[in-house]
Amino acid sequence: MTSKVRKKVMVFFDTNILENRIGDNVILGSQIKLHKNYYNMVRFVEDFNIQDDVELCIPEIVWREILAHCKKTFQSNCQSLNDKIKDWNNIFSDLVNVSYDFHDISQENYMEYLETYSAEFWKNNCNKCKLIQYPRKDNLLDTLIDKVFREEPPFKQTTGNKNKKYSDAGLKDALILETIIDYCSIDDDIGVLFSNDKDFEKGFNDKIEEKFYLVSNIDDLKNLLYKIYSICSPERVKLKIETDYWKEYILKSIDVVPDSSVTEFFVEGMPIKERDNVFSVNVCSIVNETKYLINFKYDARANQIDDESIIYSIEND
Repeated sequence: MTSKVRKKVMVFFDTNILENRIGDNVILGSQIKLHKNYYNMVRFVEDFNIQDDVELCIPEIVWREILAHCKKTFQSNCQSLNDKIKDWNNIFSDLVNVSYDFHDISQENYMEYLETYSAEFWKNNCNKCKLIQYPRKDNLLDTLIDKVFREEPPFKQTTGNKNKKYSDAGLKDALILETIIDYCSIDDDIGVLFSNDKDFEKGFNDKIEEKFYLVSNIDDLKNLLYKIYSICSPERVKLKIETDYWKEYILKSIDVVPDSSVTEFFVEGMPIKERDNVFSVNVCSIVNETKYLINFKYDARANQIDDESIIYSIEND
């Protein structure tokens, strides 16, 4: 019998999920450091050992937009700083001379500096994430132009100067959408866009159900992966173990009758993941004012407790 091939999920990050910002400004530094959403998902994929099933992806358009935003923030804040220093020097006259220096960079070579750290980022993250180019198809431009004039999502009408109407807003979003659809062209592949932009919802409406998803927060993304791969979070394991079924099963395994003498039964702390979907679980139960401390291994995927792993101790005996 041929085993069923597990579906492959491609998670695509949008710009608004990856950028570190203070107000309207991207946070700059000596290296490119993305928002904690990215590093949280890298750790999640590694922790649950699903690297072969889940690809973390950044569309080329998103990466270029991040670099462009860094450049814009750098230039505008340099100009603001220069204007402020000019004002200070005028105010204090010959009492003070305010100036500043950048470490290893200048305003003239900032883009070169940024490209260097972009290359370094991908060198360090090539095993964790992929940079996905938008499709270079001959008919892509015609496809996008048709969508513009039909005002098909994610294209939308917006108002410019003198209340002039434009229907070509959303080109970058359209390229992101086309990137996802093209990259997930294999039948069983699933595309997930992690974005705060609600305009994408309509863009996925006419696509195959359960083929493309839009999520706006990291908890929804994790829950989707839990569902697709039948994996459990420590929180879910805790809730499951505290159900009446497992309460009765665990107590009977240590020769305790699960009746009214059991006044408390709960998981202490969070279950600890040891490998794949196997968790180490600590349970505390109060029976006739006697405390039972129980530890065992629970396989979340199989929904089974390893009976041989059950150990317990008694306090207040």
